[in-house]
Amino acid sequence: YKGLLSNFVLSDSSGAVPRFVNDGELAIGVTLEDAALRYVEGGGPVQIVYPSEGTAIVPDAMTLIAGAPNADNGKAFLDFMLTKEAQTVVAEQGRRPVRADVASNPALQAISELPSVGYDGAWAAENRKALVSAWEDLVLDIE
Repeated sequence: YKGLLSNFVLSDSSGAVPRFVNDGELAIGVTLEDAALRYVEGGGPVQIVYPSEGTAIVPDAMTLIAGAPNADNGKAFLDFMLTKEAQTVVAEQGRRPVRADVASNPALQAISELPSVGYDGAWAAENRKALVSAWEDLVLDIE
């Protein structure tokens, strides 16, 4: 993996990655589904491809910080975001809903068909320092 980064273009915006591919600046890009889906649905020359080895399937998180001001309003918002109505909007925007009674965007491959590599968030958190160090050493060539 040494020197791998020299073959990459890093962007501070995952949303810019599919634009680079769409505009022919890059042949491939690694980004989030919803960002790429906008170009697929817009008729761009892009396609969403999932690694045959598998991909991490991890839901986005919502949290309410302990002691937050207006905690009741925050909790009400979190409750609303889990409603069928809100999750339908989430799906329409290209994100995957967390409710079983709300279908994902049909342009996305069914989540049940995606090969998953599994993701143990607790293990990743416990091993964060070693993982970051390995990434820096193997990919970024940072000593």
